[in-house]
Amino acid sequence: MALILGDDQSVTIGEVSPPDFLRKYPRGVYTTIHILSNNEMIDIALHLDRLKRNYLELNGSEFSELDSVVDYTMKNLFSCAKAKDQFWGSKRMLILLAIQSEANKSKLHAYLKPLPMIKLPASFSVSLSGPPRSLPHVKACRWVEDRKTLEEQKPNGCSEVLLVDKEGCIMEGLINNFFVVTYPDLQSGRQRIMTAGSQDPSLEGIMAKRVLEAAKELNLDIETMAPNVKGRGAWCEAFMTNSIRGLQPISRIMCTQIREGLPVEFEFQLPGPFPGSITCELGERVPKLQQVTHLESYV
Repeated sequence: MALILGDDQSVTIGEVSPPDFLRKYPRGVYTTIHILSNNEMIDIALHLDRLKRNYLELNGSEFSELDSVVDYTMKNLFSCAKAKDQFWGSKRMLILLAIQSEANKSKLHAYLKPLPMIKLPASFSVSLSGPPRSLPHVKACRWVEDRKTLEEQKPNGCSEVLLVDKEGCIMEGLINNFFVVTYPDLQSGRQRIMTAGSQDPSLEGIMAKRVLEAAKELNLDIETMAPNVKGRGAWCEAFMTNSIRGLQPISRIMCTQIREGLPVEFEFQLPGPFPGSITCELGERVPKLQQVTHLESYV
């Protein structure tokens, strides 16, 4: 069950999945925010900053009143949520969706849904596919439909599809950013954390940003360049990130498609344990960097 607030501030409650909600607005941009069971919202400022930039890049004009519209929308949304037990005091996802109407008016929609109580596995298997997204730096609603075929072709047992370019560089997942950790360098003994950078066709993830900040605090060597699958023998850990699930360890990477950049089929097993020591350290450090906003400030 989801609580949906329209751009006219009308409230509806119904069985609408997040993908179905986003598909209704193919010309929109959005961001997904994690709300904890203690009613703390994580990194709202970072989410709104990216939403503004994505809106500008997609439409060529600014959503100039976004901050005030968000504030008004949040007050209405969370006042309604507080009156409904299932939408208050549990872990939830909040989607804020900005769209430019045919009359060139900026509009905001909101979607609030409790997260299911599920126990995540200790590690995940992923598969490689491609190519990278055509609009990689924007969290666009239309990507939900564009990625549908890749999701349907995902091999059994795989939780995510990683997008690879023709050179074999892994850019990101369908809904996650991708990281690897290398074995210690033979001379320096230092380990590197690698992920796609701003020059690569991948989305700037909010959780990924916090992971890089945590890596800097832990004095890890950081390389913001998409890891190339041809160098996988040097990887001792891999994980993916998003704002809802945080850091998710990867134990197996599969390639079942023979195409340019991926000349052979293979299955690569990370050594374990899962999560690895660096992944654990990053996972412990990230919450200390996140900024929280309590929902009571809106009601």
